Amino acid sequence: MNKSTVNRLLVGLLVLTILFVFVYFTWEALLLTFAGLLLAILLRGVTIWIASHTPFNVGWSYTLFLILVIGLITLAAWLIAPRAISESAQIVKTIPKALTLVQNDLNREDWGRHVVNFAQRASSRVDFGKLLGTVTSGLEEAVEGIVVILVVAFFFALQPDVYTKGVLLLFPPEKRSRASDVFNHVGYTLHWWILGQMAPMIFLGIVSMIGLWLLNVPLAFALGLFTGVMIFIPYIGALLSEIPAALVALVQGPDKMVEVIILYLVVHVLEGYIITPWAQRKAVRLPPALTILAQLFMLKLAGLLGVIVATPLAAVILALVQKLYVEKHSQTGFPAASRQVAGR
Repeated sequence: MNKSTVNRLLVGLLVLTILFVFVYFTWEALLLTFAGLLLAILLRGVTIWIASHTPFNVGWSYTLFLILVIGLITLAAWLIAPRAISESAQIVKTIPKALTLVQNDLNREDWGRHVVNFAQRASSRVDFGKLLGTVTSGLEEAVEGIVVILVVAFFFALQPDVYTKGVLLLFPPEKRSRASDVFNHVGYTLHWWILGQMAPMIFLGIVSMIGLWLLNVPLAFALGLFTGVMIFIPYIGALLSEIPAALVALVQGPDKMVEVIILYLVVHVLEGYIITPWAQRKAVRLPPALTILAQLFMLKLAGLLGVIVATPLAAVILALVQKLYVEKHSQTGFPAASRQVAGR
């Protein structure tokens, strides 16, 4: 191994060390920035669509779209928010009643009493004062995070070329064309991933809301809204969205809870086999095991924020691997397979 090779290895090791230290101390800011970029990509995509279908230029299209979004948010806050808040408060009050019913049913069986005793011992060890402080602190951090995400999304969607060109200047001139191609590929991947997520969220939110209403389950509006929002987190979100609905239905009786569980199973089957494959036909299709592992890893690393961005972050990593490694080292049939993974 000659001296120049050793020097390159040392420089590479130094760069990786600096990068690791930087990510370690700024991971929360980086994840918030990434979430802001996701929102910016959605805003920019809609803006380009408006500009291409109307006589307005991109700047005016972005302005009109923001005015429309602010108007819809204001209208929703006036018409929907009071009902959603009221029903959410009722859900919070209903869940303890449902848990009491579950406890009474479990106490009728020997094995059930062991489960109840274990749960009571576990809950007795919880410091609820500390837990309340953690929740309060978490809400404050969530509000701060939302502000950061909105600011990043607004300015990046307003002038994305300014920021991308600035990043490209960090690369040597001979590498900028390749870096620009990689950036475009990542942007394309995230654009279609976001659009692929919006359709299942809207579908599950509306269908579950209607289904719960037809089953005469109280608080159907808030439960359906919660379901739609949680679908942004694949698999885990779908599972968590069923729990409040099942517990609220349990207050009306075990039969009603079974009906709600069946409703959610049917809706999720339709979503998983029809809606999502159709919506994500151009998006990165992550294997379920990879998606869940990414969520678990990010949960351990960064908590709830990590879980929220785990799937799009995994999609970005796959897109980078495809562009920087697979296409570079492939010869014949392999690139076609990589394009199939990326949905392009």
